[in-house]
This record gives sequence, structure tokens and C-alpha cells, in this order.
Amino acid sequence: MNKSPWMALSLASIITASGCVKPNQANIALRKENQTLRNQVDLLTARQRDDQRTLASLEQKSGITPALPTSRLSKLFTATELRFGKLTGPMDPVNHSAQGHELGVYVYPVDADGETLKAAGSFTIEAFDLNKPQAPLLGTWQFPVDQARQLWFGGAL
Repeated sequence: MNKSPWMALSLASIITASGCVKPNQANIALRKENQTLRNQVDLLTARQRDDQRTLASLEQKSGITPALPTSRLSKLFTATELRFGKLTGPMDPVNHSAQGHELGVYVYPVDADGETLKAAGSFTIEAFDLNKPQAPLLGTWQFPVDQARQLWFGGAL
């Protein structure tokens, strides 16, 4: 039996085991990046778990007004914006014409899907005359919930 191939193999394994081979720098950088990403995932997972616990504890609290859980709130139809009706503008309330010195404002609540709906709420109207930059504000009108309900006119929609 020839000893030279075994001797060469033994010498190669000793050199490799002794650390003479330099580690691959790209591999080291990849491992460091992988560890950093794992740490970030662990941190975000812990934060999400804490947020879920906070939400659950807030949903369980009972105050003067009972609160609906998030799962039920997401199923409700709620107004997300107010839109102006086509008849909004200057008007003459006596003759019901578009020529006049009063302002007619028609607004309607819209849900997240862009559908008109009747919803309770208050709103404020501010009118401006943009031709008068020194004093553009013409007036401010506030409509609390009760007054908005009385002024509801479903036919304008």
C-alpha cells in the first residue's frame, strides 16, 4: 500500500483543521445580515403581541359608554366624508333660484365605498370670498347633531 496519498490527505486535513484557510467574507456578512433581520423580526413580533394585548384590554374595559370591539366596528357603515351637492351656491330663498344674495349649502355624508348614507353627526361651514384677500371670511355656521337631523332632506340626494 502506498502511503503518499494517505499522507497528503492527512496533511490537508491538518491544515484545514488548524485554521489556515481564511473564512469567506461574503458568507460572514450574509450571516450577520441574517442575524440582524432575525432580531428585527423578533422585535416586531413582540411589539405586535404587546399591541394585541393592549387592544384586548381596552376592548374589555367598561366605561360609562360601552365600546364596541374592533371586529364589530369594522362592520359598521360610517360616514368618512361630506360631499357638496350640485345645488350648493348662491341662491334666492324666496324664488328658489340660483340668483341671490344667500348661500345654499347641500352636503351629504358618504361612506368608505363612496355611497351616500344617512348618518348622525355635526359639522361646521365656513364661507369665503376669495376676491377679498384682506377679509375673505364671510361667515361661520355650526350645525350640531340635533339641528343637522332637522335639516335632513333626503330628496336632495
